[in-house]
Amino acid sequence: MNAIEMIDVDKSYGPVAVLQGIDLHIVPDNLVAFSAPSGAGKATIIPFFAISRPSARNSDEIRVAVPMA
Repeated sequence: MNAIEMIDVDKSYGPVAVLQGIDLHIVPDNLVAFSAPSGAGKATIIPFFAISRPSARNSDEIRVAVPMA
């Protein structure tokens, strides 16, 4: 099971597509760092993990696993 899974995620601001076809699979208990040149979309992709902000994403599919107590 993936802790976070993004499948074919897109994000646009009006007519400008800033992320296209992003796939990301993060397994539980892993540390992940985003490293890329300025303007590559690092700050744009982070709000996708905040499921409480649906307006931050235009996606096909995003799943976040919540541990059951």
